[in-house]
Amino acid sequence: MLIYRRTENLELVGYADANLEKAEDGYTFTSCFLFKMAGAVGAWKSAKQSGVSSSTMFSEYIACYEATSHAVWLRYFIKDIKVMDSISSPIQIYNDNSAAVFHCMNNKMLPGLQHINRSI
Repeated sequence: MLIYRRTENLELVGYADANLEKAEDGYTFTSCFLFKMAGAVGAWKSAKQSGVSSSTMFSEYIACYEATSHAVWLRYFIKDIKVMDSISSPIQIYNDNSAAVFHCMNNKMLPGLQHINRSI
C-alpha cells in the first residue's frame, strides 16, 4: 500500500559517491549519485566510467561533477512541471571525500590536479 503524506519540505538534496577498482592499467571507477525530495528518492544513476582514474579524489570529483550537472537539470525540470515555482535555495550535494569537497568548494587548482579540468 502506498501512502502519500502532505509535506512542506520539498528540499532537493543530493548524494554523490565513487568506488575505485584496481585494473590492469591502473584504476577504474564507478560513480553514482542520488537525489531525494520530500523524503523520497527521485533520481539516481550508477555507471562504470570509461577511462582510468589517477586517484580516489579524482573519481569522487567526477561523481560530484555529474551530480551537479544532474541537479541543474532537476532544478529546471521541477520548475517546468510546476511541482513548485522554483527551487530558490542552493541544492546541497553531499560527498564523503574531503579532498574532492575542498576542490569543489574552493575551485582552486592544486598542484597535480591540472589534468582534472581537461578530462571533464
